[in-house]
Amino acid sequence: MIITHRLKMNLGEGEILQRLELPMGDTNSRKIELYLYANQALWIVPTDATVVIRYKKPDGTVGEYDTLPDGTAAWSASSNLLTLALAPQVLTTAGTVILYASLYQEEAMLQTFAIEILVKAPFENGRISRAVASEDYFRVTNVLRGPVTAQVGQVLTVGAVDTQGRTTQVLALDAAKLVDENGSAVLHKAQTLNGAQKNQARANIGAASQLEMDFVMSKFKSGGLVLADSKTGENYILYVDNGKLIMQKE
Repeated sequence: MIITHRLKMNLGEGEILQRLELPMGDTNSRKIELYLYANQALWIVPTDATVVIRYKKPDGTVGEYDTLPDGTAAWSASSNLLTLALAPQVLTTAGTVILYASLYQEEAMLQTFAIEILVKAPFENGRISRAVASEDYFRVTNVLRGPVTAQVGQVLTVGAVDTQGRTTQVLALDAAKLVDENGSAVLHKAQTLNGAQKNQARANIGAASQLEMDFVMSKFKSGGLVLADSKTGENYILYVDNGKLIMQKE
């Protein structure tokens, strides 16, 4: 149950503004066939081109998509014919909708001229029938809409997924906030401590003090462990030689 609207469009120059009149509320039943030309010659859509359909409704909601809500492709191309399927959200608000298509090929982008769609509301007893809540619609394959603004050092996280588990939203969050909320990561931040702070940190974890560590380290020399005779006060060096423990006077 598809109604197809056929339009000719000269990509070389905007000869006339293309207009359509469509009823509000139609869903998965409207397609636009654009026969593309460059001046008087056929303009062939490149076989490796990809297409994104964009629109803006009179209530300020917008859309950007190449895929319909059911997961099917929203466009197709053959020779100079570009076929665009209207997503359900395109026809949810009465008034003029501006719609156009962007074609991508590697680093190049080419846009069609805009099409004006006058969406007319059907009336029953003075009330609009078949009204559907109007909202933004974004569904672009392999392209995620990231945050508009972010700060240096923030990380990107998955904000939302669809029913198939595909990512539909990316958010920018502070790493510290991410750790605090999820508890699934360790945040490392280098610290600079003075002597008193170092001693306090050692005391907090029950570690030996710096004084104690200095005393222990003073007992080691390149030749081995230095031990003092408590009676004579003479120092002896304890070391291992060929598997034997040897002590000799320093």
